[in-house]
Amino acid sequence: MFQVNSCIHAHDTRQKDKIHQIGHELNLHKFTVTIAGPLLWNALPTYLCVLPNKKSFRNRCGSLVLCCGNL
Repeated sequence: MFQVNSCIHAHDTRQKDKIHQIGHELNLHKFTVTIAGPLLWNALPTYLCVLPNKKSFRNRCGSLVLCCGNL
């Protein structure tokens, strides 16, 4: 369902480790998982994306929201 940018093209870019974002034509599509998922995931700090399991990810996300929730 999702691909990393490095699988899409061979040249080395700053965004090579991010999830590839597909284009959308309708405003309605912007709220689907295939569009919103990569946008949200790519917006996360890198240290959250490389955590080894869901539990540690959930714990760190909770502390991030508590710390920076009113930004």
